[in-house]
Amino acid sequence: MRNIHVEVVRGNILNVLSDAVVLPANRGLREGSGTSAAIFQAAGRKQLTEACREIGFCEEGKAVVTPGFALRADYIIHTVVTRWVDGQHNEYERLCASYLAALNTADILRCASVAFPLLGAGNNGYDLNLAFEIAYQTMQQFERQVLEAAYLVVFGARAAKVAAGKGISYVEFPETAVPYQEPSHERPQVSPDAVKRRNRIDQAIAQAGTFLGKKENWDDMLEVAFKIVRLIKMLP
Repeated sequence: MRNIHVEVVRGNILNVLSDAVVLPANRGLREGSGTSAAIFQAAGRKQLTEACREIGFCEEGKAVVTPGFALRADYIIHTVVTRWVDGQHNEYERLCASYLAALNTADILRCASVAFPLLGAGNNGYDLNLAFEIAYQTMQQFERQVLEAAYLVVFGARAAKVAAGKGISYVEFPETAVPYQEPSHERPQVSPDAVKRRNRIDQAIAQAGTFLGKKENWDDMLEVAFKIVRLIKMLP
């Protein structure tokens, strides 16, 4: 196994070309605000809402996957981040586990690349510096089978300043994504290649679901999360 290439990007996550995009989800997989709302709109709110309704639920620290629908990405990986309480409820490890769950899912889906927002630093209440450190270090230490690159996409100036303060360079992307267009009511012509591609996506999603549904795999991910967080706490 080898480590993946990690790159910090400042801009809109919808502008980053990747095979999968990570959506910060709630346990009921309902559309939220911020990055969640942007991805729902760009993917196609009706289709994505229905796909999430079929799945129904995701536990904190874990991940589920849906097709990307109208996104340029093939997949949307939904991961639920634990809210910050007081630092005594395994918040650091659970945040790390959310990244590991999404990274493992992207690897199982045979994605070459995956784009993450900075998880936990908004409404979930994590300290921005620590949220960035957990994201960056977890990605850097992830050992992959297929996955080649992970993009950590930060939107605001504060997060970009955190990266710069740690000596980490970042790429600037345009802030404005291509606006979502409501689909035509006309029934589109579906090519045989499109059918094959959708079947491949469905099979990959089923494989990822099987992996994430096994308790032993989740236990392994959580154990790795504890090790990574211990290393992060040792950093100067």
